[in-house]
Amino acid sequence: MRMRVVMMQEVAVVVVVQRSSAQHSNNASTLQITLHRLSISNEKLHRINTWKKISVVFFTAAAAIAATVAAINANTNKPAAAAAAAASILLVALGKWIDALMRLRESGVKKQKQIIGVMTIGARITMKDLSNIYVLSRRLQFTIDSISETVAMINKSFQNLRRKADEYRRNLNWTRQVVLQSIGAPNMVIN
Repeated sequence: MRMRVVMMQEVAVVVVVQRSSAQHSNNASTLQITLHRLSISNEKLHRINTWKKISVVFFTAAAAIAATVAAINANTNKPAAAAAAAASILLVALGKWIDALMRLRESGVKKQKQIIGVMTIGARITMKDLSNIYVLSRRLQFTIDSISETVAMINKSFQNLRRKADEYRRNLNWTRQVVLQSIGAPNMVIN
C-alpha cells in the first residue's frame, strides 16, 4: 500500500515537472511577444512625436505665409487678401485638428504601452514562479525517490529481521527438543 502511494506521488511529481516545463516555454514565448509589442509601441510613439513636430512646423509656416500674403495684398488686392486671411484661419484650425488627432493617438498608444508593460511584468513574475515550482518539484521528486529507496531498504531489512527471528525461533525450539531428549523426557515438547 505504501509503495502504491509513493508511486502515485512520483507520477504526480513527474506530471507537475512536465506541466511546469511546458508552461515555462509558453510563458517565455508570451514574454517575447509582449516585448516585441512593447518595442512596436515605442516606435509608434516616436513616429507620433515626430509627426506632431512636423505638423506643427508645417501648419505654423503655412498659416504664417498665408497671413503674410494677406498683409501684403491688403492694400492692393482685396479679394486675394481676404482669401489669404481665410486660408490662414483654416490652416490654423486644420493644424489644431490634426494635433488633437495626434494627441488622441498618442494617448491610445501610451495606454497600450502601459498594458503591455503590465503584461510583461506578469509574464516575468509567472516565469519566476514556474521556475520555483520546477525546482521544488524536482527536489520533491528526488526526495520521493530517496524515500522509495529507503522504504525498499526498510522492507528488505524487515524481511531479513523476520527471517532471522523465524530462524532463531526454529533453532531455539530445536535446541530445547534436543536438550529435553538428552535429559530423558522424549514426550515433552515445549513451544
